[in-house]
Amino acid sequence: TVCTTVSDGSPRLIAGDSEGTLLCLKLLSDSERSGRSRTVECTPDGPLAIELWRIERAHRGAILGGLMVKGGDWILSCAEDGSCAVWDTNSADDTQKKECYRRWHLDCKSADRVHILDDTPSGVGGQRQRRSYAVVQLIASEPEEGSDRFAAAVGSSVFLLTREASSPRRRLNAGCSVTALDYVGPRRL
Repeated sequence: TVCTTVSDGSPRLIAGDSEGTLLCLKLLSDSERSGRSRTVECTPDGPLAIELWRIERAHRGAILGGLMVKGGDWILSCAEDGSCAVWDTNSADDTQKKECYRRWHLDCKSADRVHILDDTPSGVGGQRQRRSYAVVQLIASEPEEGSDRFAAAVGSSVFLLTREASSPRRRLNAGCSVTALDYVGPRRL
């Protein structure tokens, strides 16, 4: 597992792996642990979680961030493929594939980069081409339930995004590589 986030208000875990698979696990209470299939890990006391759903190839590279937006209707993910995405958790029942509601491809000059081979052969001699992608290293969601605004960090840039907009609302320059990202409510000092 590359990233994990416990959703707010429900026992769910959003995880991503190095192959671009995004999945949702239900963390089991002690009373729910007996007689389960589709378990993720077992302890002497029974399974810790069950897999509710997975999205194979949610991203073309390793998933670095995944979180459930407060309220549980949307999931955000970011990866080494230069993108962050919003997933609609209501698009299908828990056992079916979720739909990507929107995907943004982000880049900046200071971004760390990875090289990924194309899925299909193209170019001279039908060879697979290696492409360079910016690493989208962090995502954060506004803490208000039902909010559709969130941020994604790429190198020294923070992109402000909304679920309905096809391009970033704004790009902020941090001046150095962003290593932590979170929304904080107004506070009085």
